[in-house]
Amino acid sequence: MASFAEIKAHLAQIPVNQYLQVRLLETGEGVCTVAMPFNPRLANSWQGTHGGVLVTLADMAFFLAQATQNGIDSSGRVATAEIKTNFLGSNKGGDLKAEARVIKNGKRLVFGEVTVFDLNNTVISHSTLSYVK
Repeated sequence: MASFAEIKAHLAQIPVNQYLQVRLLETGEGVCTVAMPFNPRLANSWQGTHGGVLVTLADMAFFLAQATQNGIDSSGRVATAEIKTNFLGSNKGGDLKAEARVIKNGKRLVFGEVTVFDLNNTVISHSTLSYVK
């Protein structure tokens, strides 16, 4: 089980986070909330956050949520097996918040969901994820 401090330190070491600037807000047993500021360099042609960035944000948030139960494994053994994302709105250039939750933490598979919100708490995307461990 990884603590808030361990998860925060790990997040600071993820190379892609130098662009995304995701910061840890809170953690709990199987849950994690992160925030990401809007970056116009990561926008689509409508000036909203690109869908691929939303998927990456969901993947990062879920990794951190499962780490609260399974610890942080930087070996690459814990891997994303599947992500399905529904894009439900556009943030139109605003900061985002992602809430990740582990639904099932099995022996070999971790399943959960991530909801991404804008600052008005409008749902921007919803993802379901499976990790292999």
